[in-house]
Amino acid sequence: MIAIRHVSVLLVMAALVTACAGPSTQSDSLRGVWILSSLNGKALVRGTEITLIVRDGEFTGAGGCNQYGGKYTAIGAELHIPQVQSSAMACPTPAGVMGQEGAYYKALTNAAHYRPEGKRLTISNAAGDTVLVFSGR
Repeated sequence: MIAIRHVSVLLVMAALVTACAGPSTQSDSLRGVWILSSLNGKALVRGTEITLIVRDGEFTGAGGCNQYGGKYTAIGAELHIPQVQSSAMACPTPAGVMGQEGAYYKALTNAAHYRPEGKRLTISNAAGDTVLVFSGR
């Protein structure tokens, strides 16, 4: 009788913990280390690499020239990045790297949705245009 009561109490506690945890979000699949493979449908400037490292509510990375970071919110498939903060170095080479970096930061702040598919992460803007495609590291 006591053993049944203990099991019942444990089952009720487990149900309460599960209910209090709330629904799981897709943002778990956003976390990780990502390498940009496409920016606004185009390949990156030759000799550059853009990384995105995502943790709970925060991101960092290398933009091709500067280091950057910020905070984000993700609920379901929605993604909101209000601001990107970066260092302010100038990189004259390779040609086009600074324009690419600016376009990347703009794409991040215009992010509206994301879709993880295995080792691939796609980010689109509010119009539904795919602006960033990453591969997982």
